[in-house]
Amino acid sequence: MTPPGIDVNLTTGRDGSNSPGRWQPIAYSTGKAMDAAIPETIKSVCMSVNPGICGFPCRILVRKNGRKTATVEILSCECKQIRRLSEQLSELSLKDLFLPLSRNPVYVAAEKSGCHASCGIPVAIVKAGEVAMGMALPMDVEIRFHDCTEPSHPAPDFSNADRD
Repeated sequence: MTPPGIDVNLTTGRDGSNSPGRWQPIAYSTGKAMDAAIPETIKSVCMSVNPGICGFPCRILVRKNGRKTATVEILSCECKQIRRLSEQLSELSLKDLFLPLSRNPVYVAAEKSGCHASCGIPVAIVKAGEVAMGMALPMDVEIRFHDCTEPSHPAPDFSNADRD
């Protein structure tokens, strides 16, 4: 288990830089491949998100402030829609994490803010909320494009690609 008070911080870049790459925990380690229980000591989650072609990377901070709530801060982002989202969304509840998209406050605020339907920032906020409130372990989410010209092109294998 993680010692009390350790926060989870995630960043893009294999070397801890802001370069695109795999998110890596930089201040969270159990010393085991994966604990059976999600640690209760995680207090905050910080993510850097590169949402793609728009070119507006964002930093998100979600802090657990009670047993069932967390504050949401978008620390930096040049996107005007994400800045509007940040103004509308300051807190998440545990219940919010499990609401359908049409009633989820993150996605409702994203829609009101004019976010593009494929924007990755709202899902990153939800993922950070899950980790901060002890509902998930910090694990990367990946979407990759590949050549589909072959009719029998197999599904991509994420298990060993671009790791380490």
